[in-house]
Amino acid sequence: MGKLVFIMGRSGTGKSHSMKNIPADRLGVINIEGKDLPFGKTAPAFKAETVCTDDPEDIEETMDSMSKDHDIIVIDDFQYLMGHEFMRRVYEKGFDKWNEIAKHTFDTLRHISRLPSNVVVYVMCHTDKDDDGNEKIKTLGKMLDDKIVLEGMSTIVLKSECVDGKYYFFTQNSGQDTVKSPEDMFPSRAIPNDLLYVDNKIRNYWDMNGAKSDSEIQKEDQANTVSEDSVSAPKRTRRSRRQAEEKDVESKVDTQSTDEIMNIPDGEEEEVPFEEKDALLKEDTYFKTADGNYIMKHAGDIAPENAEIITKEEFVKGGSEVAQNTEEAPVRRRRRRG
Repeated sequence: MGKLVFIMGRSGTGKSHSMKNIPADRLGVINIEGKDLPFGKTAPAFKAETVCTDDPEDIEETMDSMSKDHDIIVIDDFQYLMGHEFMRRVYEKGFDKWNEIAKHTFDTLRHISRLPSNVVVYVMCHTDKDDDGNEKIKTLGKMLDDKIVLEGMSTIVLKSECVDGKYYFFTQNSGQDTVKSPEDMFPSRAIPNDLLYVDNKIRNYWDMNGAKSDSEIQKEDQANTVSEDSVSAPKRTRRSRRQAEEKDVESKVDTQSTDEIMNIPDGEEEEVPFEEKDALLKEDTYFKTADGNYIMKHAGDIAPENAEIITKEEFVKGGSEVAQNTEEAPVRRRRRRG
């Protein structure tokens, strides 16, 4: 019996492109949507036998025909088998059409088991999310999902992903999708999206006719093992409040000029008059003002007008006397009239 393998993923993540390296004499492509292949004439798979059809019976007959000369068949993109039939029957009312679409989908996939045992059929599918946010193969909604779980019909469900501009197949479940593969079939959780390598691994794992030897597969594994760091999201570290504030200040200084931080409009910088520049204090200085107050000015401040420079000792003594006189001054109370 033939083997069914699902390749699911969002559009543009390399599902169709993954067949690029498969030799044309081994490959048959059933192109449901009739779209162009995402690689050029220099690719080995470019001249593969290709049939464009979205009719379930035609697809089954095409698989029978292709399996006589090819041991790899790709159905791309499978959800259009359901989508096209739905659009052809969009004006039909009632639930019968949903039952028939589900049956046609089921029959097409079940037909793969009737193919020769050396044939592997790769079914490319788009993805969707269920009510719990788990990623799964896209269908036409709950009416079909209630009748058939596509992933349950295969032992292998791979997911295509693009991470930092590189394209991968994920081989193991993340806890939020329906990805799966047999134990130890693949060397790492992620592998390059090379369908020829996937096919070689499957045939070796299940000891299929024409499979590569273990030593040959080990060499391929070394070239196709992907480190977890390459496909894992960077870990977020917590910062202390002080670190966060310092980072914010650094960012602000990097992106704003000093004038912007000080809220000084362009062309309105405050200038110190020439005369005042000469009056700037070069060190901390103590003064007694004309009205008898004691004040201290720091280096860089402007000296107060009509003030006498005094020593620090005079400043401390005079300040104490002012404070004492203030405390001894009688407090006037206002009588509250009833």
